[in-house]
Amino acid sequence: MKDFSSARNIAHVLLQKYGRKDVTNEIIAKEVDNLSLMPDFNSIDKEELIAQLEADFEVHSKEATLLVAEDVKPWLYNEKSNIKFELWDRYKIYMNQKDASFPIDTLDDITDKILDKCVNPKTVGRWDRRGMVVGNVQSGKTANYTGLINKATDVGYKLIIVIAGIHNTLRGQTQSRIDNGFIGRDSSDFIKRQRNNKTGVGHINADTEIYSFTNSDP
Repeated sequence: MKDFSSARNIAHVLLQKYGRKDVTNEIIAKEVDNLSLMPDFNSIDKEELIAQLEADFEVHSKEATLLVAEDVKPWLYNEKSNIKFELWDRYKIYMNQKDASFPIDTLDDITDKILDKCVNPKTVGRWDRRGMVVGNVQSGKTANYTGLINKATDVGYKLIIVIAGIHNTLRGQTQSRIDNGFIGRDSSDFIKRQRNNKTGVGHINADTEIYSFTNSDP
């Protein structure tokens, strides 16, 4: 495990010369091959290291795989021209400010595909749709569901529940990320101390107000 961590660290150094946004699967594979020629790392599992580096640099070799039930009817692309994506546009600006190399177009595409498989919230009558999104460690899952939440609110969903696991530390961390990427204010300050302290996307103008029933405090 120590050798793997060392190899990963050295690979990061080797890949820095390309610039984060220019790193590709081919470049990662080439540098891992070079690394494996070093005496200390000739026994490293190259496939495992490549997979880890692809996750680290958010480089994905395959398109997302979709398994969709036959009764799921697409709707989003026919409605997009009638939707004002205010919160999504705000989130895009925020992500670009955080990291200009972040693959926002890829995130835009995959969140559209996910939302398109959900039900149009303006559908009359009762409906029930369930699904699951699975991603590797450090593959951008938080950005994925935060982007999806912003888009879902833009199209008309009124209540969104994020289940953050059984540990309070993880729940608080997730709440803070939602505060920054969606709500736009410190939830603890707002709920417990009646202070409207802006954070993250809150520094970018938007007309829609988001309110949280939970906060990041333990």
